[in-house]
Amino acid sequence: MPRTHRHKLPQPDRRGRIRSEVGNSPDGTRAKIQVGDRNTSPSEAARRLDCIRSVYERVTNRTGSDRWPLWALRIAQRIGNGCSITEEQIISDHGEAGAAGVVALLQSWSIPVTTGKGYLDGLDIQREQIEGMVANAVQRQVAELREIRGPIVDQIRLPANPMTMTESATFHEAIDAFMDHLRLTADKDEDGNLTNSTETTLNNLLRIKERNLDFPLRLLDTPKWDQVIAVWRNRPKTRKGTRGKPSWCGDIIKLLYRVAGWIDRNPQFHWDKPRGFDDVDRKIIPLPEDNNGGPFQTITTETYTPEELAIILEYCNPLWRAMIGLCVNCGWGQSEVGQWPTANIVLHTPHPHIEKINWRFSETDSWATGPRPKTGCYGEHLLWPEIAATVRPFLDDRLVIPISKHGTPFWKKHSKRPQGGIDNRWLKIRKRIIKDHPDFPKLPFGTFRDTLPNILRQRYSDDVASLCLQHQTPGPDKLLECYANLPFAKFFQATEELREYYAPMLNVLSPHPPVT
Repeated sequence: MPRTHRHKLPQPDRRGRIRSEVGNSPDGTRAKIQVGDRNTSPSEAARRLDCIRSVYERVTNRTGSDRWPLWALRIAQRIGNGCSITEEQIISDHGEAGAAGVVALLQSWSIPVTTGKGYLDGLDIQREQIEGMVANAVQRQVAELREIRGPIVDQIRLPANPMTMTESATFHEAIDAFMDHLRLTADKDEDGNLTNSTETTLNNLLRIKERNLDFPLRLLDTPKWDQVIAVWRNRPKTRKGTRGKPSWCGDIIKLLYRVAGWIDRNPQFHWDKPRGFDDVDRKIIPLPEDNNGGPFQTITTETYTPEELAIILEYCNPLWRAMIGLCVNCGWGQSEVGQWPTANIVLHTPHPHIEKINWRFSETDSWATGPRPKTGCYGEHLLWPEIAATVRPFLDDRLVIPISKHGTPFWKKHSKRPQGGIDNRWLKIRKRIIKDHPDFPKLPFGTFRDTLPNILRQRYSDDVASLCLQHQTPGPDKLLECYANLPFAKFFQATEELREYYAPMLNVLSPHPPVT
Protein backbone atom coordinates (compact mmCIF):
# COMPACT_ATOMS: atom_id res chain seq x y z
CA MET A 1 0.00 0.00 0.00
CA PRO A 2 1.48 3.41 -0.92
CA ARG A 3 2.31 5.51 2.11
CA THR A 4 3.16 9.15 2.49
CA HIS A 5 6.11 10.40 4.51
CA ARG A 6 4.99 12.44 7.51
CA HIS A 7 6.89 15.73 7.53
CA LYS A 8 6.34 18.86 9.54
CA LEU A 9 3.96 21.47 8.20
CA PRO A 10 5.56 23.58 5.45
CA GLN A 11 5.89 27.33 5.85
CA PRO A 12 3.17 29.50 4.26
CA ASP A 13 3.93 30.63 0.72
CA ARG A 14 3.84 34.27 -0.43
CA ARG A 15 0.05 34.19 -0.55
CA GLY A 16 -0.10 32.79 2.99
CA ARG A 17 -1.18 29.32 1.89
CA ILE A 18 0.06 26.23 3.75
CA ARG A 19 0.39 23.60 1.02
CA SER A 20 1.75 20.09 1.40
CA GLU A 21 2.54 17.35 -1.12
CA VAL A 22 0.35 14.28 -0.61
CA GLY A 23 0.62 11.54 -3.21
CA ASN A 24 0.21 11.91 -6.96
CA SER A 25 -2.47 13.71 -8.97
CA PRO A 26 -4.56 11.82 -11.58
CA ASP A 27 -2.09 13.05 -14.25
CA GLY A 28 0.90 11.63 -12.36
CA THR A 29 2.34 14.89 -11.00
CA ARG A 30 2.80 15.45 -7.29
CA ALA A 31 -0.40 16.65 -5.65
CA LYS A 32 -0.03 19.83 -3.61
CA ILE A 33 -3.03 20.31 -1.33
CA GLN A 34 -3.70 23.40 0.75
CA VAL A 35 -4.34 22.61 4.44
CA GLY A 36 -4.58 26.16 5.80
CA ASP A 37 -3.37 29.73 5.69
CA ARG A 38 -1.88 32.29 8.05
CA ASN A 39 -5.13 32.35 10.03
CA THR A 40 -5.20 28.55 10.51
CA SER A 41 -3.76 27.22 13.78
CA PRO A 42 -0.90 24.71 13.42
CA SER A 43 -2.92 22.04 15.22
CA GLU A 44 -5.89 22.43 12.83
CA ALA A 45 -3.62 22.39 9.76
CA ALA A 46 -1.87 19.26 11.11
CA ARG A 47 -5.25 17.60 11.75
CA ARG A 48 -6.38 18.29 8.19
CA LEU A 49 -3.10 17.01 6.77
CA ASP A 50 -3.27 13.79 8.81
CA CYS A 51 -6.83 13.22 7.59
CA ILE A 52 -5.87 13.81 3.94
CA ARG A 53 -2.92 11.43 4.22
CA SER A 54 -5.18 8.80 5.71
CA VAL A 55 -7.67 9.18 2.84
CA TYR A 56 -4.87 8.87 0.29
CA GLU A 57 -3.50 5.70 1.86
CA ARG A 58 -6.96 4.13 2.07
CA VAL A 59 -8.12 5.04 -1.42
CA THR A 60 -4.89 3.97 -3.13
CA ASN A 61 -5.01 0.70 -1.22
CA ARG A 62 -8.52 0.09 -2.61
CA THR A 63 -7.63 1.02 -6.20
CA GLY A 64 -4.13 -0.48 -6.28
CA SER A 65 -2.88 2.73 -7.92
CA ASP A 66 -0.42 5.33 -6.63
CA ARG A 67 -2.57 8.22 -7.90
CA TRP A 68 -5.52 10.11 -6.47
CA PRO A 69 -8.85 9.33 -8.14
CA LEU A 70 -10.36 12.66 -9.18
CA TRP A 71 -13.35 12.35 -6.83
CA ALA A 72 -11.11 11.53 -3.84
CA LEU A 73 -8.78 14.44 -4.67
CA ARG A 74 -11.79 16.79 -4.56
CA ILE A 75 -12.73 15.37 -1.15
CA ALA A 76 -9.15 15.94 0.08
CA GLN A 77 -9.17 19.52 -1.19
CA ARG A 78 -12.38 20.26 0.71
CA ILE A 79 -10.89 18.76 3.87
CA GLY A 80 -7.79 20.92 3.40
CA ASN A 81 -9.94 24.05 3.03
CA GLY A 82 -11.88 23.22 6.18
CA CYS A 83 -15.11 22.71 4.20
CA SER A 84 -17.70 20.10 5.04
CA ILE A 85 -18.30 17.17 2.70
CA THR A 86 -21.85 17.29 1.37
CA GLU A 87 -24.18 14.80 -0.25
CA GLU A 88 -24.68 17.14 -3.21
CA GLN A 89 -20.96 17.17 -4.01
CA ILE A 90 -20.77 13.37 -3.96
CA ILE A 91 -23.88 13.04 -6.14
CA SER A 92 -22.30 15.40 -8.69
CA ASP A 93 -19.29 13.05 -8.96
CA HIS A 94 -21.03 9.68 -8.72
CA GLY A 95 -24.70 10.23 -9.46
CA GLU A 96 -27.52 9.29 -7.13
CA ALA A 97 -26.99 5.57 -7.68
CA GLY A 98 -23.39 5.54 -6.46
CA ALA A 99 -23.59 8.28 -3.84
CA ALA A 100 -24.79 6.05 -0.99
CA GLY A 101 -21.81 3.72 -1.34
CA VAL A 102 -19.29 6.58 -1.36
CA VAL A 103 -20.90 8.24 1.67
CA ALA A 104 -20.82 4.95 3.57
CA LEU A 105 -17.16 4.49 2.59
CA LEU A 106 -16.18 7.96 3.80
CA GLN A 107 -18.08 7.52 7.05
CA SER A 108 -16.28 4.23 7.66
CA TRP A 109 -13.06 6.25 7.39
CA SER A 110 -14.33 8.58 10.16
CA ILE A 111 -14.91 11.44 7.67
CA PRO A 112 -18.22 13.19 8.40
CA VAL A 113 -20.55 13.76 5.45
CA THR A 114 -23.53 16.10 5.53
CA THR A 115 -26.45 14.13 4.15
CA GLY A 116 -30.13 14.78 3.58
CA LYS A 117 -33.34 12.80 3.74
CA GLY A 118 -32.97 11.60 0.17
CA TYR A 119 -29.70 9.87 0.94
CA LEU A 120 -31.07 8.30 4.13
CA ASP A 121 -34.14 7.00 2.32
CA GLY A 122 -32.01 5.55 -0.44
CA LEU A 123 -29.64 3.99 2.08
CA ASP A 124 -32.54 2.30 3.90
CA ILE A 125 -33.83 0.86 0.62
CA GLN A 126 -30.41 -0.47 -0.36
CA ARG A 127 -29.83 -1.86 3.12
CA GLU A 128 -33.15 -3.71 3.09
CA GLN A 129 -32.44 -5.08 -0.37
CA ILE A 130 -28.96 -6.29 0.54
CA GLU A 131 -30.03 -7.77 3.88
CA GLY A 132 -32.93 -9.51 2.13
CA MET A 133 -30.60 -10.99 -0.47
CA VAL A 134 -28.19 -12.19 2.24
CA ALA A 135 -31.04 -13.68 4.31
CA ASN A 136 -32.44 -15.52 1.28
CA ALA A 137 -29.00 -16.86 0.39
CA VAL A 138 -28.49 -18.09 3.96
CA GLN A 139 -31.89 -19.79 4.02
CA ARG A 140 -31.19 -21.52 0.72
CA GLN A 141 -27.85 -22.74 1.99
CA VAL A 142 -29.39 -23.95 5.25
CA ALA A 143 -32.06 -25.85 3.34
CA GLU A 144 -29.38 -27.55 1.25
CA LEU A 145 -27.39 -28.43 4.36
CA ARG A 146 -30.52 -29.81 6.02
CA GLU A 147 -30.92 -32.29 3.18
CA ILE A 148 -27.29 -33.38 3.58
CA ARG A 149 -26.72 -33.21 7.36
CA GLY A 150 -30.21 -33.73 8.66
CA PRO A 151 -31.93 -32.18 11.75
CA ILE A 152 -28.60 -31.21 13.34
CA VAL A 153 -28.63 -28.12 11.12
CA ASP A 154 -31.70 -26.76 12.93
CA GLN A 155 -29.79 -26.75 16.23
CA ILE A 156 -27.31 -24.19 14.89
CA ARG A 157 -28.08 -20.73 16.23
CA LEU A 158 -27.66 -18.10 13.53
CA PRO A 159 -27.14 -14.40 14.36
CA ALA A 160 -30.18 -12.14 14.36
CA ASN A 161 -28.53 -9.90 11.76
CA PRO A 162 -27.55 -12.06 8.76
CA MET A 163 -25.04 -9.40 7.67
CA THR A 164 -22.88 -10.47 10.60
CA MET A 165 -22.11 -13.67 8.73
CA THR A 166 -20.61 -11.64 5.86
CA GLU A 167 -18.10 -9.82 8.08
CA SER A 168 -14.57 -10.72 7.02
CA ALA A 169 -12.60 -8.56 9.47
CA THR A 170 -10.96 -10.03 12.56
CA PHE A 171 -11.05 -8.81 16.15
CA HIS A 172 -7.52 -7.42 15.90
CA GLU A 173 -8.30 -5.68 12.61
CA ALA A 174 -11.25 -3.98 14.29
CA ILE A 175 -8.94 -2.83 17.10
CA ASP A 176 -6.51 -1.47 14.50
CA ALA A 177 -9.36 0.47 12.88
CA PHE A 178 -10.32 1.91 16.27
CA MET A 179 -6.70 2.97 16.84
CA ASP A 180 -6.68 4.74 13.47
CA HIS A 181 -9.93 6.45 14.46
CA LEU A 182 -8.35 7.68 17.71
CA ARG A 183 -5.29 9.04 15.93
CA LEU A 184 -7.53 11.03 13.59
CA THR A 185 -10.13 12.32 16.03
CA ALA A 186 -8.42 12.59 19.44
CA ASP A 187 -7.39 15.98 20.87
CA LYS A 188 -3.98 17.27 19.82
CA ASP A 189 -1.76 20.15 20.92
CA GLU A 190 -0.62 23.07 18.78
CA ASP A 191 2.09 20.85 17.23
CA GLY A 192 -0.37 18.10 16.32
CA ASN A 193 0.81 15.70 19.06
CA LEU A 194 -1.65 13.36 20.76
CA THR A 195 -2.34 13.84 24.46
CA ASN A 196 -0.74 11.53 27.02
CA SER A 197 -4.09 9.93 27.85
CA THR A 198 -4.64 9.01 24.18
CA GLU A 199 -1.11 7.59 23.94
CA THR A 200 -1.88 5.49 27.04
CA THR A 201 -5.08 4.24 25.42
CA LEU A 202 -3.20 3.27 22.26
CA ASN A 203 -0.61 1.40 24.32
CA ASN A 204 -3.35 -0.45 26.21
CA LEU A 205 -4.93 -1.47 22.91
CA LEU A 206 -1.60 -3.02 21.92
CA ARG A 207 -1.60 -4.91 25.25
CA ILE A 208 -5.06 -6.25 24.40
CA LYS A 209 -3.81 -7.55 21.05
CA GLU A 210 -0.86 -9.22 22.80
CA ARG A 211 -2.98 -11.12 25.33
CA ASN A 212 -6.24 -11.78 23.44
CA LEU A 213 -5.85 -14.16 20.51
CA ASP A 214 -7.26 -13.00 17.18
CA PHE A 215 -10.44 -14.50 15.73
CA PRO A 216 -13.02 -13.63 13.06
CA LEU A 217 -15.24 -10.78 14.21
CA ARG A 218 -18.34 -12.66 13.06
CA LEU A 219 -17.66 -15.21 15.83
CA LEU A 220 -17.82 -12.55 18.56
CA ASP A 221 -20.92 -13.69 20.42
CA THR A 222 -21.62 -13.40 24.15
CA PRO A 223 -19.73 -16.59 25.19
CA LYS A 224 -16.73 -15.49 23.13
CA TRP A 225 -16.87 -12.03 24.71
CA ASP A 226 -16.96 -13.70 28.13
CA GLN A 227 -13.66 -15.38 27.25
CA VAL A 228 -12.14 -12.06 26.11
CA ILE A 229 -13.11 -10.33 29.37
CA ALA A 230 -12.04 -13.31 31.48
CA VAL A 231 -8.44 -12.80 30.38
CA TRP A 232 -8.46 -9.44 32.16
CA ARG A 233 -10.68 -10.39 35.08
CA ASN A 234 -8.03 -12.98 35.93
CA ARG A 235 -5.29 -10.35 35.78
CA PRO A 236 -2.71 -11.63 33.25
CA LYS A 237 0.98 -11.30 33.92
CA THR A 238 2.68 -8.05 32.98
CA ARG A 239 6.02 -7.72 31.22
CA LYS A 240 7.63 -7.60 34.68
CA GLY A 241 6.24 -11.04 35.47
CA THR A 242 3.76 -9.83 38.08
CA ARG A 243 -0.03 -10.11 37.90
CA GLY A 244 -1.82 -7.04 36.59
CA LYS A 245 -3.09 -4.53 39.13
CA PRO A 246 -6.86 -4.46 39.66
CA SER A 247 -7.14 -0.83 38.56
CA TRP A 248 -5.23 -1.45 35.32
CA CYS A 249 -7.19 -4.57 34.44
CA GLY A 250 -10.43 -2.71 35.20
CA ASP A 251 -9.37 0.08 32.84
CA ILE A 252 -8.65 -2.49 30.11
CA ILE A 253 -12.12 -3.99 30.48
CA LYS A 254 -13.69 -0.53 30.20
CA LEU A 255 -11.60 0.05 27.07
CA LEU A 256 -12.75 -3.26 25.57
CA TYR A 257 -16.37 -2.23 26.00
CA ARG A 258 -15.56 1.14 24.45
CA VAL A 259 -14.08 -0.62 21.41
CA ALA A 260 -17.08 -2.95 21.14
CA GLY A 261 -19.49 -0.02 21.25
CA TRP A 262 -17.54 1.73 18.49
CA ILE A 263 -17.56 -1.41 16.30
CA ASP A 264 -21.30 -1.77 16.87
CA ARG A 265 -21.90 1.83 15.70
CA ASN A 266 -19.43 1.80 12.80
CA PRO A 267 -20.99 0.99 9.41
CA GLN A 268 -17.61 -0.33 8.31
CA PHE A 269 -18.29 -3.51 10.29
CA HIS A 270 -21.28 -5.83 9.98
CA TRP A 271 -21.50 -6.72 13.66
CA ASP A 272 -24.10 -5.99 16.32
CA LYS A 273 -23.89 -6.54 20.06
CA PRO A 274 -25.57 -9.89 20.81
CA ARG A 275 -28.06 -10.45 23.61
CA GLY A 276 -26.45 -10.55 27.08
CA PHE A 277 -23.29 -8.84 25.86
CA ASP A 278 -23.35 -6.15 28.57
CA ASP A 279 -24.14 -8.66 31.34
CA VAL A 280 -20.83 -10.53 31.15
CA ASP A 281 -19.05 -10.77 34.52
CA ARG A 282 -16.45 -7.99 34.83
CA LYS A 283 -15.46 -8.42 38.48
CA ILE A 284 -11.69 -8.44 38.96
CA ILE A 285 -10.50 -11.43 40.99
CA PRO A 286 -8.61 -10.66 44.24
CA LEU A 287 -5.19 -12.18 44.90
CA PRO A 288 -3.41 -12.91 48.21
CA GLU A 289 -0.63 -10.45 47.37
CA ASP A 290 -3.17 -7.61 47.14
CA ASN A 291 -3.01 -7.32 50.93
CA ASN A 292 0.61 -7.85 51.93
CA GLY A 293 1.10 -4.88 54.20
CA GLY A 294 1.06 -6.91 57.40
CA PRO A 295 -0.75 -6.00 60.63
CA PHE A 296 -1.57 -2.48 61.86
CA GLN A 297 -2.04 -0.82 58.49
CA THR A 298 -3.29 2.35 60.14
CA ILE A 299 -0.80 4.49 58.24
CA THR A 300 -1.11 3.82 54.52
CA THR A 301 0.17 7.17 53.20
CA GLU A 302 3.74 8.07 54.16
CA THR A 303 4.64 11.76 53.93
CA TYR A 304 7.41 14.09 55.08
CA THR A 305 7.07 15.81 58.43
CA PRO A 306 7.41 19.62 58.70
CA GLU A 307 10.88 19.11 60.21
CA GLU A 308 11.91 16.90 57.28
CA LEU A 309 10.52 19.44 54.85
CA ALA A 310 12.71 22.08 56.49
CA ILE A 311 15.77 19.91 55.88
CA ILE A 312 14.75 19.43 52.24
CA LEU A 313 14.44 23.16 51.63
CA GLU A 314 17.94 23.74 53.00
CA TYR A 315 19.25 21.78 50.01
CA CYS A 316 17.10 23.60 47.41
CA ASN A 317 17.73 26.67 45.29
CA PRO A 318 15.05 29.43 45.20
CA LEU A 319 13.20 27.84 42.27
CA TRP A 320 12.88 24.49 43.97
CA ARG A 321 11.87 26.13 47.26
CA ALA A 322 9.03 27.80 45.39
CA MET A 323 8.01 24.54 43.70
CA ILE A 324 8.04 22.40 46.83
CA GLY A 325 6.42 25.16 48.88
CA LEU A 326 3.51 25.36 46.42
CA CYS A 327 3.14 21.58 46.33
CA VAL A 328 2.88 21.38 50.11
CA ASN A 329 0.65 24.46 50.45
CA CYS A 330 -1.75 23.49 47.62
CA GLY A 331 -1.62 19.69 47.56
CA TRP A 332 0.06 19.65 44.15
CA GLY A 333 2.12 17.01 42.41
CA GLN A 334 4.32 17.15 39.33
CA SER A 335 1.41 17.71 36.94
CA GLU A 336 -0.02 20.63 38.90
CA VAL A 337 3.16 22.53 39.72
CA GLY A 338 4.56 21.82 36.25
CA GLN A 339 1.54 23.21 34.38
CA TRP A 340 -0.12 25.76 36.69
CA PRO A 341 -0.18 29.13 34.89
CA THR A 342 1.58 31.88 36.81
CA ALA A 343 -1.32 34.12 35.77
CA ASN A 344 -3.49 32.09 38.16
CA ILE A 345 -1.29 32.88 41.16
CA VAL A 346 -2.48 36.19 42.63
CA LEU A 347 -0.58 37.85 45.49
CA HIS A 348 -1.82 40.27 48.15
CA THR A 349 -5.40 40.50 46.92
CA PRO A 350 -8.62 40.08 48.94
CA HIS A 351 -10.97 37.35 47.81
CA PRO A 352 -13.50 38.89 45.38
CA HIS A 353 -16.46 36.94 46.81
CA ILE A 354 -15.98 37.29 50.56
CA GLU A 355 -19.68 37.68 51.27
CA LYS A 356 -20.71 34.72 49.14
CA ILE A 357 -18.31 32.34 50.86
CA ASN A 358 -18.36 33.94 54.32
CA TRP A 359 -14.64 34.79 54.30
CA ARG A 360 -12.88 37.76 55.87
CA PHE A 361 -11.51 40.76 53.97
CA SER A 362 -7.70 40.88 53.85
CA GLU A 363 -5.44 42.67 51.40
CA THR A 364 -2.54 40.43 52.44
CA ASP A 365 -4.13 37.19 51.25
CA SER A 366 -2.56 35.41 48.26
CA TRP A 367 -4.14 32.75 46.08
CA ALA A 368 -3.53 29.97 43.56
CA THR A 369 -6.74 29.36 41.61
CA GLY A 370 -7.84 27.48 38.53
CA PRO A 371 -8.68 24.03 37.15
CA ARG A 372 -6.56 21.02 37.95
CA PRO A 373 -4.69 20.10 34.73
CA LYS A 374 -5.56 16.40 34.91
CA THR A 375 -9.30 16.63 35.56
CA GLY A 376 -10.30 20.24 34.89
CA CYS A 377 -11.87 20.43 38.37
CA TYR A 378 -11.75 24.01 39.65
CA GLY A 379 -10.07 24.84 42.95
CA GLU A 380 -8.71 27.68 45.07
CA HIS A 381 -5.84 27.65 47.54
CA LEU A 382 -4.95 30.21 50.19
CA LEU A 383 -1.17 30.69 50.15
CA TRP A 384 0.81 31.09 53.35
CA PRO A 385 2.70 34.42 53.36
CA GLU A 386 6.06 32.63 53.25
CA ILE A 387 5.03 30.71 50.14
CA ALA A 388 3.74 33.88 48.47
CA ALA A 389 7.09 35.62 49.10
CA THR A 390 9.00 32.62 47.74
CA VAL A 391 7.07 32.40 44.46
CA ARG A 392 6.96 36.15 43.79
CA PRO A 393 10.29 36.28 41.84
CA PHE A 394 9.00 33.66 39.38
CA LEU A 395 5.68 35.23 38.38
CA ASP A 396 6.71 38.03 36.04
CA ASP A 397 8.73 36.45 33.24
CA ARG A 398 7.40 32.92 32.74
CA LEU A 399 4.16 31.11 31.94
CA VAL A 400 4.76 28.39 34.53
CA ILE A 401 7.19 28.33 37.43
CA PRO A 402 9.32 25.19 36.72
CA ILE A 403 11.40 26.40 33.76
CA SER A 404 15.12 25.76 33.32
CA LYS A 405 17.70 28.50 32.81
CA HIS A 406 17.54 27.65 29.10
CA GLY A 407 13.80 28.40 29.00
CA THR A 408 12.66 24.76 28.83
CA PRO A 409 9.68 23.72 30.99
CA PHE A 410 10.39 20.88 33.41
CA TRP A 411 7.01 19.29 32.59
CA LYS A 412 7.17 17.72 29.11
CA LYS A 413 3.48 17.78 28.23
CA HIS A 414 3.53 15.30 25.35
CA SER A 415 6.40 13.10 26.46
CA LYS A 416 5.72 9.49 27.37
CA ARG A 417 7.01 10.43 30.83
CA PRO A 418 6.10 14.13 31.17
CA GLN A 419 7.08 14.29 34.85
CA GLY A 420 10.59 12.96 34.11
CA GLY A 421 12.28 16.38 34.23
CA ILE A 422 10.91 17.07 37.72
CA ASP A 423 11.50 13.55 39.05
CA ASN A 424 15.10 13.41 37.82
CA ARG A 425 15.99 16.74 39.43
CA TRP A 426 14.27 15.70 42.68
CA LEU A 427 16.31 12.49 42.82
CA LYS A 428 19.52 14.54 42.62
CA ILE A 429 18.38 16.75 45.51
CA ARG A 430 17.35 13.74 47.57
CA LYS A 431 20.68 12.06 46.91
CA ARG A 432 22.53 15.04 48.37
CA ILE A 433 20.28 15.01 51.44
CA ILE A 434 20.79 11.29 52.07
CA LYS A 435 24.55 11.73 51.79
CA ASP A 436 24.41 13.97 54.88
CA HIS A 437 21.40 12.25 56.51
CA PRO A 438 21.62 8.50 55.74
CA ASP A 439 18.33 7.68 57.48
CA PHE A 440 16.33 10.34 55.63
CA PRO A 441 13.12 8.90 54.04
CA LYS A 442 13.42 8.08 50.34
CA LEU A 443 10.01 9.30 49.20
CA PRO A 444 9.05 10.30 45.64
CA PHE A 445 8.23 13.84 44.59
CA GLY A 446 4.53 12.97 44.45
CA THR A 447 4.62 12.68 48.25
CA PHE A 448 4.44 16.47 48.51
CA ARG A 449 0.92 16.30 47.03
CA ASP A 450 -0.21 14.01 49.89
CA THR A 451 1.25 16.07 52.73
CA LEU A 452 -1.42 18.73 53.37
CA PRO A 453 -4.49 16.60 52.42
CA ASN A 454 -3.29 13.91 54.84
CA ILE A 455 -3.37 16.38 57.76
CA LEU A 456 -6.62 17.99 56.56
CA ARG A 457 -8.38 14.64 56.55
CA GLN A 458 -7.15 13.74 60.03
CA ARG A 459 -7.84 17.08 61.69
CA TYR A 460 -10.80 18.42 59.72
CA SER A 461 -12.91 16.41 57.25
CA ASP A 462 -12.91 14.44 54.00
CA ASP A 463 -14.63 17.24 52.07
CA VAL A 464 -11.91 19.74 53.01
CA ALA A 465 -9.16 17.30 52.00
CA SER A 466 -10.98 16.66 48.74
CA LEU A 467 -11.17 20.38 48.00
CA CYS A 468 -7.42 20.60 48.50
CA LEU A 469 -6.82 17.77 46.04
CA GLN A 470 -9.47 19.20 43.67
CA HIS A 471 -11.24 15.87 43.48
CA GLN A 472 -14.76 17.20 43.82
CA THR A 473 -16.33 18.19 40.53
CA PRO A 474 -18.69 21.17 40.93
CA GLY A 475 -20.43 20.41 37.64
CA PRO A 476 -21.63 22.85 34.96
CA ASP A 477 -22.80 25.53 37.41
CA LYS A 478 -21.37 29.01 37.30
CA LEU A 479 -18.54 29.83 39.69
CA LEU A 480 -20.63 31.71 42.25
CA GLU A 481 -23.15 28.90 42.29
CA CYS A 482 -20.34 26.49 43.03
CA TYR A 483 -19.33 28.52 46.08
CA ALA A 484 -22.81 28.08 47.50
CA ASN A 485 -22.27 24.30 47.65
CA LEU A 486 -18.55 23.87 48.36
CA PRO A 487 -17.05 24.82 51.75
CA PHE A 488 -14.16 26.94 50.44
CA ALA A 489 -14.11 29.14 53.55
CA LYS A 490 -13.77 26.04 55.70
CA PHE A 491 -10.82 24.95 53.55
CA PHE A 492 -9.18 28.40 53.73
CA GLN A 493 -9.61 28.49 57.50
CA ALA A 494 -8.02 25.05 57.87
CA THR A 495 -5.08 26.09 55.67
CA GLU A 496 -4.55 29.21 57.74
CA GLU A 497 -4.64 27.29 61.02
CA LEU A 498 -2.10 24.75 59.76
CA ARG A 499 0.47 27.47 59.12
CA GLU A 500 1.69 26.97 62.68
CA TYR A 501 1.98 23.19 62.14
CA TYR A 502 4.23 23.79 59.14
CA ALA A 503 6.32 26.44 60.97
CA PRO A 504 9.61 24.45 60.74
CA MET A 505 9.34 24.47 56.96
CA LEU A 506 7.99 28.00 56.56
CA ASN A 507 10.66 29.56 58.80
CA VAL A 508 13.29 28.40 56.29
CA LEU A 509 11.63 30.19 53.40
CA SER A 510 11.32 33.92 53.92
CA PRO A 511 12.21 36.95 56.04
CA HIS A 512 8.74 36.95 57.61
CA PRO A 513 8.66 36.83 61.42
CA PRO A 514 9.03 33.24 62.64
CA VAL A 515 5.75 31.33 62.84
CA THR A 516 4.94 30.45 66.44
